[in-house]
Amino acid sequence: MKKLYLFVLLSLFSITSQAAGQFDGIYMISINGSVTNYVTLHENANTSQMIAAIIDPDPDTTWMALSGTRIGNTATFATIAGASAMDISLNIRADFNSNNPNPTATIISCVDGVNYSCRFPAGTTLNMIKIF
Repeated sequence: MKKLYLFVLLSLFSITSQAAGQFDGIYMISINGSVTNYVTLHENANTSQMIAAIIDPDPDTTWMALSGTRIGNTATFATIAGASAMDISLNIRADFNSNNPNPTATIISCVDGVNYSCRFPAGTTLNMIKIF
């Protein structure tokens, strides 16, 4: 039921906003066929600046904000310190392909925080499935 509420909330968000970049959207993150998180990606129009918010469906965790830049079909993201209660330091590389709406991302590094620990080690591949 919590996932349904999250889906409805994200659906409402997408209706009231307009995508600026070709890779903007809401994605499910899957590892080995299991959905682990959701992410919303947004690119500032006419620039290579991108932001992402990772939302964990587990009610005991929180969301995480990341910012980064896209060069061609590759974007690199790093956590925005202090933006949320999630205090881990995460660096991710996302590889987009304009012929495939489902990019992959790789965890470059993850450093445990005081309150939260990294769920997946560096080198983990994240499959991103575009919802809309």
